[in-house]
Amino acid sequence: MGAAALDIIVEVENFPREDEIVFPCRGPQRLPGGSTANIAVGAARLGLKSSFLGKLGSDEAGELLKKDFLKEGVDIQGVLQETGSSSAQTFIAVNKRGERVMYSLGGKCLLEEESEIAGEVLEDTAIFYVGEAFPALGELAVKKASQGATVIYGPGGLFSGYGFSNLAGIIRRSDYVILSKPELIALSGCVAPEEGIKKLLKAGVKNLLLTRGKEGSALFSQEEEIYVPAYKTDVVDTTGAGDAFTAGFMYSIYRKKDHKTALAVGNASAAMAVTKTGARAGLPYLEQLQEFLHRNNVRLE
Repeated sequence: MGAAALDIIVEVENFPREDEIVFPCRGPQRLPGGSTANIAVGAARLGLKSSFLGKLGSDEAGELLKKDFLKEGVDIQGVLQETGSSSAQTFIAVNKRGERVMYSLGGKCLLEEESEIAGEVLEDTAIFYVGEAFPALGELAVKKASQGATVIYGPGGLFSGYGFSNLAGIIRRSDYVILSKPELIALSGCVAPEEGIKKLLKAGVKNLLLTRGKEGSALFSQEEEIYVPAYKTDVVDTTGAGDAFTAGFMYSIYRKKDHKTALAVGNASAAMAVTKTGARAGLPYLEQLQEFLHRNNVRLE
């Protein structure tokens, strides 16, 4: 449950300073994206039965996003299209080092009312991932999920800024909370990541997953602290790296793998994703991920 958006991507030599123009720019490419939508596609490519709950506009972008879900094998019975509305779009500039800056152009993407949550989609759910969602609605959706479902929450940059107190309801119902370093700082209100981790664990986070870019990933809980390094790869575009990590981690949890293995699989998925332009072009299929892990001496099966 979260956001789908059309990404408008341009490649640049470097990012401009204030009042500066950059030339030339390559693109634009119009590609399907949205963090939670990327995760749904990533899970489907790894062989999981994946459904997406969210909202689209009735415009060309909405049709493109819907068709891509269907092409990827993602169930869309929980997707609403609002007549007369525009779908969410994001402008993304990527430099020659694969770094990016993003600008949201607005549009419909989030469910807004309890009646819009397709409860039947949540029946017999093994893992329920909640990404961009209004806090109260996200908590309601988690309550509707199958009893015993593993709940993973990734509030992202926007909702992490709401702070822990406003997200406490859904966080305390989640088995895992996934954050990047800037999101950790925003959610905890602590400048030092170490203090933020301690604060969130004390406040009720069961398992805190921290994506650390080129340093890999880590998991923190009351029982364990695990660090797994990233895999070296040729970086083309970091857009969607965290989404790819989440899809790989989810797959591993579904397959009952231990946390260290799950982090390694997530890192591998992210390493493959950043080798191509766009959030989904590099998302691996299961056979590709298995081959990558085999080369790096990680057993998935």
